[in-house]
Amino acid sequence: MIAPGAADCGSTPKLFSEYCLSRPAQMSKIFPEEVDDLIIDQFHEDKKSLLKCSLVSSQWLTRSRHWLFNDLSLFIADSGYKEHDPRLISFIGSPTSTLAHWVRSLEIIGPGIRKERQEDQYRELNGVLQGILPRLEHVQVLDMKYITWNLLEPENQASIQGMQSLTSLLWDRAMVFDSFGQLVTISSNFLDLRTVKIGLGVRYAQKTDMAVDASVMVEVPFFPRLQSLDLHLSDFTSPLIVISPSQFIHAGQIHTLRLKVDEVLTAPVNMIGDFITAAGPSLTSLTLARSEELEWFPVSLSENVNLANLKIETAVKFDDMPWITKMVETIRSSSIVDISMKLHYEEFYKFDFSHFQSSILRMDPLIRPFVGVGFTLITPEWTRAVHLSLADLAACGKLFVNTNPGREISW
Repeated sequence: MIAPGAADCGSTPKLFSEYCLSRPAQMSKIFPEEVDDLIIDQFHEDKKSLLKCSLVSSQWLTRSRHWLFNDLSLFIADSGYKEHDPRLISFIGSPTSTLAHWVRSLEIIGPGIRKERQEDQYRELNGVLQGILPRLEHVQVLDMKYITWNLLEPENQASIQGMQSLTSLLWDRAMVFDSFGQLVTISSNFLDLRTVKIGLGVRYAQKTDMAVDASVMVEVPFFPRLQSLDLHLSDFTSPLIVISPSQFIHAGQIHTLRLKVDEVLTAPVNMIGDFITAAGPSLTSLTLARSEELEWFPVSLSENVNLANLKIETAVKFDDMPWITKMVETIRSSSIVDISMKLHYEEFYKFDFSHFQSSILRMDPLIRPFVGVGFTLITPEWTRAVHLSLADLAACGKLFVNTNPGREISW
């Protein structure tokens, strides 16, 4: 943003924050507070400009701190990440500091999940956490990686479980719990959770019977306000689908569901379809993926009558097309606007595009005018072939092709 009047002849254009910094007294009186906040919000990813904005006035300092200290990451060297800034940690832990008040997102990256040769790193991690966790009362997002839960000191475990403002919880890469029951018990402490991610990295030190694991969930209120679930189903997390999905998938409440299924799965895969059905009419976004070694599981979307986005993340092979076509034919949502997938490059010319196109065109006349179909291709050379194969969809402007596999399909 260029400051007004800063680009006059002979002058060098300045960032708006620089312009404000040169006139602090005037700037603090020009606009109402809400407009000032909007100006500062423009720099939410520009730390250098935010630091300058914080010097303009006490009012600008408050809003600048909102962005400067919103995210806090703790790094331990053995995890392969750079280390955190010890000075910032010291300031946040100081009883005279107010910086902890601004932290809303906390990322904790531990030294790893091997017990040997990590005593010093866990001692350091526990020391850092003991200094700051009691002061982080307003954290809303917690993301933990490369940590064995039982190697955290009991007071740190208690501080984490006592974060009552938490609305997003991410158990992702290399998180080790004592058992599935421990994962459920810890997670059930956060009664206000809206977003949960349980990734492939979740492991248990003790392997128990799946029925025993599932019975734990019946005894605990699990995610009563859940709205968005990102779940990587493996042998470690499959107890989540063995019990009735209504235990923590509350119809009329959840709007986003992302399911990835591992090839190592002892639970019946047909339960995944029940899982999606349980989301009911409130589900608006569904993403599905599975290991290429695993067969696709049956899915009906007839109960998800407000579904707007359907995305297949795994590269679609020739044999997958009948499954996709069958699933598309169950769509009853008049809100559907986006069906997107990535095509497997080795089997591109085997696809029965005409059958897939027919399934779209056979949709309810009230639904068909709104739906768009997107394909991600490995090479732009296939773009013309896709358009020719799906000529009817292309002719009515319903076909969208992305030739950069690293980018999301969007329209």
